[in-house]
Amino acid sequence: MQALPKGWTAQEYEWLQALGQARTATERQQLLQQHREWLQPAWVERLQQTLSTEAPGEAQAWLMAAQGLRIAADTLQDARLKAFTRLRLALLYLTLYELDSAMRWVQESLALFRKMGNQEGMALCLHLQADILAERGDLSQAIRLMQQALPLYQRTGKPEQQARGELGIGRFYAMAGEPERALNHLRRALPMARQAKSLELQAVIEMTQGIALRALGRFDEALQTHGQALELFRQLNRLTSVAKQLANIGLVYWSMGLTQEARWHYQQAMPLFKQLNLQQDVAICLMNTVLLLQDEGELERAIETCKEALRMSESLNDEIGIAFCNSSLADMLHAVGRYREAMPYADRAIRDAQRIGLKQVALQTQVLRARLLHEMGRYPEAERMLNQLLKQLHPVENRVELINALLLLGEGARRQGNWKRADQFYQRCLQQIERLHGLPSLPPEELSRALQKVRQCISRIACAYAAVNQPERAFAICQQGKGIGLRLAIESRRQPIAGLPSAEARRLSGLRQQLERAEQQLMNARTARERRQAQQAYKRAFSEWSRTRLNLARRYRRYRIVQPPIRLQQLPLSPETALVEYVQMEKAVAIVVVRREGNRNRVRATLVQVAESRLQQVLDQLYRGIEQGGDLLPIHQTARQLYNWLVAPVANELRGVRHVILCADGVLHRVPWTVLQTPDGRYWTEQVAITQVVSASVWASLPSMKRSLTFARPLMVAISQFPQSPASSPSRARLAPLPGVQQEQRLLVNLLGDSLQVVSEGEATPKRVRTALPRASQIHFATHAVPNPQQPLLSALALYGSTAPEWLYAYEVLSLPLQAQLVVLSACSTAGDALTGDGLMGLTWAFLAAGCSSVVATLWKLPDEGVPLWMEVFYRALKQGQPVANAVRQANLRLLKHPRYAHPRYWAGWAAFGKE
Repeated sequence: MQALPKGWTAQEYEWLQALGQARTATERQQLLQQHREWLQPAWVERLQQTLSTEAPGEAQAWLMAAQGLRIAADTLQDARLKAFTRLRLALLYLTLYELDSAMRWVQESLALFRKMGNQEGMALCLHLQADILAERGDLSQAIRLMQQALPLYQRTGKPEQQARGELGIGRFYAMAGEPERALNHLRRALPMARQAKSLELQAVIEMTQGIALRALGRFDEALQTHGQALELFRQLNRLTSVAKQLANIGLVYWSMGLTQEARWHYQQAMPLFKQLNLQQDVAICLMNTVLLLQDEGELERAIETCKEALRMSESLNDEIGIAFCNSSLADMLHAVGRYREAMPYADRAIRDAQRIGLKQVALQTQVLRARLLHEMGRYPEAERMLNQLLKQLHPVENRVELINALLLLGEGARRQGNWKRADQFYQRCLQQIERLHGLPSLPPEELSRALQKVRQCISRIACAYAAVNQPERAFAICQQGKGIGLRLAIESRRQPIAGLPSAEARRLSGLRQQLERAEQQLMNARTARERRQAQQAYKRAFSEWSRTRLNLARRYRRYRIVQPPIRLQQLPLSPETALVEYVQMEKAVAIVVVRREGNRNRVRATLVQVAESRLQQVLDQLYRGIEQGGDLLPIHQTARQLYNWLVAPVANELRGVRHVILCADGVLHRVPWTVLQTPDGRYWTEQVAITQVVSASVWASLPSMKRSLTFARPLMVAISQFPQSPASSPSRARLAPLPGVQQEQRLLVNLLGDSLQVVSEGEATPKRVRTALPRASQIHFATHAVPNPQQPLLSALALYGSTAPEWLYAYEVLSLPLQAQLVVLSACSTAGDALTGDGLMGLTWAFLAAGCSSVVATLWKLPDEGVPLWMEVFYRALKQGQPVANAVRQANLRLLKHPRYAHPRYWAGWAAFGKE
């Protein structure tokens, strides 16, 4: 049976429904005569107060009864009730997304309230009109109407209405991309709602605050406020809002790159949406689940889920959803090599997106279609399509698509044997990459995908130059590209860099804003003259901004992450050191080796044909064998296979080398380099010391370990116990105890003596740790770490929290003025946290970029029993003056010779990063 509005009887509902359905005045009069005793102002007032719902099914069912109540109110000649019953009708039509009908009834209501001088009613009507305009996409007019409503709400003197006004304008500012202004209004609204004891208003305010906080990148605060809103909606039994809040929380986790947690929340929301018959929301949850599975690499599951979402979108006649699903299916089928199957989906997506005005989807899918033609060897057809596309792609608005189109034109020319033409397109592609200065318009959950596309372009071009024996060009391209993701990730977050004077930071921020205004003008230009003027203004703004950044990079050590790519002859290599750059493509790996020969650096390159999927498979096999303590024979076989792919092709160039500086790429960041097996059956760590870095340019910009430190002492942060969240939640808060931490703490106290400052257990709060870090000469973390492959700057170290762990994020580390010479991250999975061309864009890189010289981290969770001996040898080697990479090697060799700890699971997970 259909649920009734709260407080209504079935008899009242059925009579009012019949009254609303009456077609003639005679029918209405006959029905009105049946219950003359009901037609009292108090009766209408009671019924209209509860005539609201957020469920479209209920709104549709109640619509005729609401019309009947309006007719009943009209017989009473009570202007206030006439106005309110029309307002209730407008609300029901808005729930049904029938915006024209909603606007008609709210306008009638507003005219009645104005005639009465009822300010509260006028405020409610203006607010509802603003809601309708916002649904139509006219946010500027919605905000103007809300600015008229706000003083009317305030004059009522009622906390509930005052809160409603502040909430309304805050919500529209959040929708308009002004989250700071939104929060100002929402913070004023919340105490008013509490004073009014309105749980519903409190819940909506908390929810809207969560949306604004996510937009600002303040994700932990967003999760907290969304969680509070969720509990309030559950208390109110507002199932629709509960489902939407679960989806909101999923979106925050997605923005944080925590895809499994995001997917869990969407899975919790979907049954509620189905129960409430909110099919559009079910389709959105399915589509978001598709994108999350795609981010996790679960492509076959993503394809099947996307087909389900497509069927649902077709049943709803949702043209936008259909276009997105077709485009996504084409993209995923391309990724799994099913090119012919992907083509019809791409064609349908392009056709539908162009017809309904989804320009960005149409352009992205056209670039994808050209790539499909490439994969099928139809190069001339792809070239014709791409040349047409170049005329449509805006150099600012569609820069990622433009970069990919230029790359494809270069690839097509190369595959057809026209290297000169390929070189021209590659150079144009690199010029566009150089002009990237952040992707702030992209939501966080899409940023990593855009950066991945840029990385793939760099990899393809570098491999192309390596393949034609132009190693110097390949090296230069690595320097241009491998650091770009770091810079873009920081600039997209507007991340401040510690150590830059405030005046310089303000100047740089002003130039950045000037550049963005110039970009916007270029995007808005319509005539040829406007475009020429806008292009000139953009070039001037970009030149001034770039020049200022490079000057700052030369003057301030902490800002060197934006320095220009280092030139080959600037690399400070010793004769016994080799720098090895790896560039990974889908089917090949380029290896670029730089050695000092005489008074010059020499570079050589080679291309190894090995598929990324095969590398991933062998690495998974190696990890399983090592982590499970399996037999050494299969471990040695897989380690030797990796050596044959990644080291043997350049073995001649590495003769006489004692120290190798590795700049990995893609899946190669997972390689435990120390355990690779040489042809004579030894581990590679027995031959050389190994240091890993992001790129040669980043390595050269890192500080040396020889500077003096002021009032600094070693610091250890140690946490062995963590509060537990409910077992039903996939939250990061479920962290296992670390019993070995206490033994590790005792060991460091013995090794470093009274100079060691220990911040442990309940003392290790975020505030205490952030205060202690800048004063430390050496930092040792013994706690959990949570890597974040999708958003590496949100990789985090677990700190103490009273009810759940709190976190020290990589982006927060970047803002700290650190002076530590060494950071040891003795935590789970601290190193292999970002499989991108920029390397370890998580915690490891953050500590290096924040001013530390070297970082030692673990690739996997190591058995507790081997850690004390490894630590003892490592720290004693450091005290004897050994470089960090040599100290790591000595500790590895000591365990290798120990009968109990010779298995790689005890020592191969340690890795050194940074500069000696």
